[in-house]
Amino acid sequence: MTDLSTLTLGLAISVAVVLILKGLLSPANENLPLPPGPKGLPLAGNLNDLPKPGVLEAHHWLKHKDLYGPISSVTVMGQTLVIINDAQLAFELLEKRSVKHSSRPRQIFAGEMLGWENSLGLSQYNDRFRTYRKNMSRIIGSKTAAAQYNTLQEAEVGHFLLHVLDNPDDLVNQIRKEAGAVILKIAYGYTAEPFKDDVLVSMAGDAMDKFARAGVPGAFIVDMMPFLRYLPDWVPGTGWKRTARQWAAELNDVTEKPYAFVKHQIAQGKDDNSFLSRLLEAGDSTPEEKFTNKWSAMSLYTAGADTTVSALACFFLAMSTSPNVQRKAQEEIDRVIGDDRLPTLADRPSLPYIDAIVKEVLRWHPVAPMGLPHTSTADDVCEGYFIPKGSMLFANVWHFTHDPEVYDEPMSFKPERFLPSEGKELAPDPHTFVFGFGRRICPGRILADNALYLNIAQSLAVFAITKDDQMVQPEIQFTPGVVSHPEPFKATIKPRSLHHGKLIRSIEQATISTLIALAAVIIGARIYLRLKIQRHRLLASDYFMIAAWCSAVSCASVNVVMKVHGALEPQPSLLTTYFQIFPIFMVKRRALLWVTTVYCLVAYLTTLGLQFFSCLPLERHWVITRPIEECDPKWLPLIFQVAWGLHFFGSLQLFLLPFSIFHDLKMNKRTKRGVYGVFLIGLIDLIFSLTRFLNVQLGDHNGFRSITMIELWSALDAYIGLIVACLPSLRPLLRRNIATSNKYTGESSGRIPRPVRTDDNEFQEIEDIESVDSRGAISTIEVPPHKQDSSGVERHGSFTNDHARDRSEIELLSLSGQSIDR
Repeated sequence: MTDLSTLTLGLAISVAVVLILKGLLSPANENLPLPPGPKGLPLAGNLNDLPKPGVLEAHHWLKHKDLYGPISSVTVMGQTLVIINDAQLAFELLEKRSVKHSSRPRQIFAGEMLGWENSLGLSQYNDRFRTYRKNMSRIIGSKTAAAQYNTLQEAEVGHFLLHVLDNPDDLVNQIRKEAGAVILKIAYGYTAEPFKDDVLVSMAGDAMDKFARAGVPGAFIVDMMPFLRYLPDWVPGTGWKRTARQWAAELNDVTEKPYAFVKHQIAQGKDDNSFLSRLLEAGDSTPEEKFTNKWSAMSLYTAGADTTVSALACFFLAMSTSPNVQRKAQEEIDRVIGDDRLPTLADRPSLPYIDAIVKEVLRWHPVAPMGLPHTSTADDVCEGYFIPKGSMLFANVWHFTHDPEVYDEPMSFKPERFLPSEGKELAPDPHTFVFGFGRRICPGRILADNALYLNIAQSLAVFAITKDDQMVQPEIQFTPGVVSHPEPFKATIKPRSLHHGKLIRSIEQATISTLIALAAVIIGARIYLRLKIQRHRLLASDYFMIAAWCSAVSCASVNVVMKVHGALEPQPSLLTTYFQIFPIFMVKRRALLWVTTVYCLVAYLTTLGLQFFSCLPLERHWVITRPIEECDPKWLPLIFQVAWGLHFFGSLQLFLLPFSIFHDLKMNKRTKRGVYGVFLIGLIDLIFSLTRFLNVQLGDHNGFRSITMIELWSALDAYIGLIVACLPSLRPLLRRNIATSNKYTGESSGRIPRPVRTDDNEFQEIEDIESVDSRGAISTIEVPPHKQDSSGVERHGSFTNDHARDRSEIELLSLSGQSIDR
């Protein structure tokens, strides 16, 4: 019994010593309380205190300030969440003490299961994170570095204005296209589809929408209970596992496909100095370099595009409810810039009110109201409260920009708060809050700010933005999530005046003007060659080439048919080619060619008449966005069908026309392939025309069959037309005899032909040699007798040079026997 008592006493003394030593050696911090917060349940903690679905997280956590003070906390399944509702405390912890609070929390669903942990936004604070930051800072991290993209950003904003002008009802989608196009070009050198939904833009937009949902703490139960990820799929309630696999595959596509595109461009020698290509130049040999390069570019794109979309949508929502702000902004633009051009980045110092609107947009609704959470990598103490290692820190940025003690009337849109005023102190610049804190500040903030300014300044310069006519006032609501957007709203967006509409159109007019000028130079050079150097008269092909150019100018000027991108129709260009190919001695076929030409001209004039004299002026690219009130809707499909039918029948004739001479042309296989390729352009035109028509007939908009936006087809029509119109003569390729003869007569200007070979297939190859008769006298070359054909008809031919009598650009041999086209 004594031994047992002694043992018990010894154990008690040992435990006491251990507890005393632990108390002496442990930091005093652990004795401090956590920041105050609601009392939690056993094990689950404050699981029920997380924001409910559909509730804006910033508004939910702001309630803690009144209940618990500027810093509070909740604990969920053992994880501490610290909520910071004071800007000064946020700067203290996230800026000054960033060495302790710059990591990211482990997010099972968004980070590990989807793969976002590989991006800059969710990367842990480690060497890989520092490599990401170094990559971005080197290329876009300074004003000087970002300035290299100014021209690109200004050009894309111009395209955005055009798209909004044509389709103002699809505003948010147009914003997404423009924001995605800019970042895609910067990050990957990839040119997004200008006139339809781009695959990569859509993919990245979907990925960011899903990240906004997945990144919210508590949105998926597996974040609170990581062991659930190992449950089999057949267990009820694990549908989120299938969702994770699908979203992960989509994210992988967004990452891998642009990377492969840039690698291919570099391999083809088409590198255009994109962000990723510059990273690849610096090094892409090791697996780690490939990984960081790939995800650096992907992080730039996905983060930059979505935040710009949110900010610009907020701007248009604010303008629709703030007519006085809009009026003041436009007065400043008109006074400083005028109405003959659009504001640029160089004008920003001269437009203080526009700059104030940019700041107010960022303040009025921050794109990331709660930001991304920081994670502590070491214990810390703040305001007497203990912040343990591994805590998640949330800064309520929305409250920082809506604190009534800092911003007067915080819910109102008032850019004046950022302008000097006598007796008033300037409000804090929201740039210090909305782009993050410390070592996690957004590396692309300069590009984002430039993009926001350009869109705001140029939109205000040309558009009048008002609330929807059928609404008293738009309802101002925002979506929850890491990146918050305005809920769908309606606004009326129109050009401020007819002059401002023309100013927008001048943006795309510059593109077609360049195209037309290029065509004029090529055609002019060809005419100069014909008249001055060769000293010949113009051929029919030359006149039709001029006609093709004139049709381009007329279409671009009067805004009809396919307008800008469809100005150079392929029909005049194909006719030009056919007049080069059809020899003058083929009388019937030349007559058929002229009939086709006249038909195409009549069809073209008829189409113009329908455009000008009916109640239906077709809009750009055969687009009609809404029925015109003055017109009977039944005329809309009828007029289009007539115009399309005329155009299509002309295209069909042009496609069939060249086949009438194929059997008379004896060419080698290489030459045939080239000529067939030219003729098949007519088939391409038919395919485009049919596709356009089917889209129109199958489409339905506002209760009637509309002429849908088939802008791609019209653009391809234009490019095909330009290529064909500028094709070099086929003369060097088609110098082949199509019949044999016993006697050849040549008429030459300085050169005469001579036969070099005759075979049993009655194929005669011709070579030109210099003639002793420089005046071009007729020369006769006797050929050894050749056997007659079975009909007993003697065959002979006359060689005709295009520089003399017939003016054809292709040297052929006519038949003076049964083979002549009479």
